[in-house]
Amino acid sequence: MLSPNDGWAVGYQGLIRKDHNGWHVYPIIATGQLNLISMTSTSDGWMAGENGQLFHWNGSSWSKVSSPTPNRFVDLQMVSSSLGWAVDTDPNTFHYRLYRYNGAEWVEEKLPARYTRLEGLSMISAFEGYLPYINEIYEPEYIQEGGIFRFAQEPDFRAFLPAITR
Repeated sequence: MLSPNDGWAVGYQGLIRKDHNGWHVYPIIATGQLNLISMTSTSDGWMAGENGQLFHWNGSSWSKVSSPTPNRFVDLQMVSSSLGWAVDTDPNTFHYRLYRYNGAEWVEEKLPARYTRLEGLSMISAFEGYLPYINEIYEPEYIQEGGIFRFAQEPDFRAFLPAITR
């Protein structure tokens, strides 16, 4: 919610918007389920879902934009109109990938190969946030759960550090 009288919600049944008169269905053309929405202001926001679908809100309408992936997005969080993060998952390999929006396009960030499940992205500033992971590459019989990444100040993620491990 952007305010008590302005907000969006998206899910299996579609997109709805709240204004001073209540909640209303908002029509949008999508080729699959949309399940994520992140608004930075009343004039800027993003929506994502299955089949790599990405939509951008410009304050008056939603438009479909070029996606870096054909896969389902599982996380989306915009920090500002020119910086955001998204996570997708490949249905064939079940590997997860992290993308950063740089104000012009979505770019894949290289992560350590050992982290395969990334869900629950939560940003608290431009490059500070948490991304819980599960490690199941090197030790398939041992699944490490509950670890948290802390994002470094470097947008290329060379200083991407695990903050908690077991």
